[in-house]
Amino acid sequence: MKSQAKKKIGRRKRVGEKIKFPRFRITEAVDIARKAVKKYGTYIIPYSEFARIIGVKSPKGGSYQIKIEALKLYGLMDRHSFKEIALLDKGKQILEATEAEATELMFENVLAIPIMKKLYERYEENLPLKRKPIVDYLVNVEGMDRREAGRLTGVFIKDYKFFQPLIPGYVVGIEVMPAEEEKPSIEVPELYSMIRIMASLFPLDVKKEDIKNKLDILSTLAKKYGYKTFYGFIEGLKPYADDPEELRKNASRAIEFFEQDTGIKLRSVK
Repeated sequence: MKSQAKKKIGRRKRVGEKIKFPRFRITEAVDIARKAVKKYGTYIIPYSEFARIIGVKSPKGGSYQIKIEALKLYGLMDRHSFKEIALLDKGKQILEATEAEATELMFENVLAIPIMKKLYERYEENLPLKRKPIVDYLVNVEGMDRREAGRLTGVFIKDYKFFQPLIPGYVVGIEVMPAEEEKPSIEVPELYSMIRIMASLFPLDVKKEDIKNKLDILSTLAKKYGYKTFYGFIEGLKPYADDPEELRKNASRAIEFFEQDTGIKLRSVK
């Protein structure tokens, strides 16, 4: 009897083998850790107090366990004893870092989660991201339940946009190109921060209340590294922080002055 060849459709997980992933974004997890440490005043917090701080009724409930699992997966906090939770070293580093440094550290923590690393590697250059193909991949290749795959996809797509400046060759709305003219040296984390903010403001993609803060960061870094033209332009935009339409009108000039002073060419990603 001739044996029939089995068609391979990719590696599926064995029944009962569950993929661990955080149910919410690392930025939310960091906010939880920061809030808890700030309110309790120490890195080791009793379960009951931690539940109260983060607004969960009981440390025995499902909502509490989901938060604990995410904090653990992200390397931020973990159980210290039977009745306590503690901030881990990586969590301390993020809470004590500048915004740019914290973003880079958060990205490293996300990539330490095996399934997240797979997704970032698979979709590094496969843009724009579409929900259905990612869900199908997680179900058909990784063997995930479709509902769980949908939850993971939601977290991944939102975080991908946030971390794009740290992904080689891609930024939200703009692409980094090599500059011909040598410009003043800038620390890489702070450059990433500037690029990420530029991507969120031009075109506008942030909450109205965040605009002033982001303009302040751009202004501070531009002044620090001697980007005089760009600095002057951003300072001129500050009075219009409550006028999104004005920012949209000045997007092309903002990018022009950023390129001129930093030597980094920015190009729209179609």
